[in-house]
Amino acid sequence: MLHDWDDERAAAILRTIGRHRGARVLIVDAVIPPGNEPHRAKWLDLLMLAISGRERTEPEWRALIDGAGLDVVSVQDGLIEARCR
Repeated sequence: MLHDWDDERAAAILRTIGRHRGARVLIVDAVIPPGNEPHRAKWLDLLMLAISGRERTEPEWRALIDGAGLDVVSVQDGLIEARCR
């Protein structure tokens, strides 16, 4: 889970994992859906913002993972899969 880390620290964690070429990374975390409809991840995001963490949308997950040098394989609510380059 990376929702209790800000982007800078979450990226550092992912970069450390990314040093292991070919490894798969499974992130068990929420993905905030688009739109203004109520969703549990949106409520959790408010809580996490109060304690220096955050939930992320799919584009935010993709940017974070790509920026850390990993390739996104799939993004689903509750499970994000990436592969080390």
